[in-house]
Amino acid sequence: MSKHDQDMLKAVQDISKWLEQISLAIQSLKPKVTEAKFQLQYKGAAMPVTVNVGATGTSIFQEFAADGSSVAPIGPVDYASDNTAVATIDANGNWTAVGAGTCNCSALDTGNGLTASDGATVNTAPPPVATSATFQLIVTPTKRRK
Repeated sequence: MSKHDQDMLKAVQDISKWLEQISLAIQSLKPKVTEAKFQLQYKGAAMPVTVNVGATGTSIFQEFAADGSSVAPIGPVDYASDNTAVATIDANGNWTAVGAGTCNCSALDTGNGLTASDGATVNTAPPPVATSATFQLIVTPTKRRK
């Protein structure tokens, strides 16, 4: 290897070490994530104790630093249901109640391993509600009092 090639290799190694040090310095500036919270939502609010089959909703996954400030997830978030016969949850955190029972849905930040979950109870669909009815009015003549 020529002197020039040796000098170039040394320069590349020095730059690589320098970039690693910069990366570590940047990581040390980021707040340390210490907590994650996950909440299933139904009609824009925290999910009630139970929902009926066919109900759908969204979810919120949040991470917090030690000082309580909210921080963005580091990696992609994976959502899962531990009982897909009761509720399913898609890659965007949207859930659907598919059968009666209970389950836990969870979210995992694949970048740092933090996970959180929320439970759901699903009832069978309620009986159909009448939307119209027919009535018959029977009028019986009576004698007038004087």
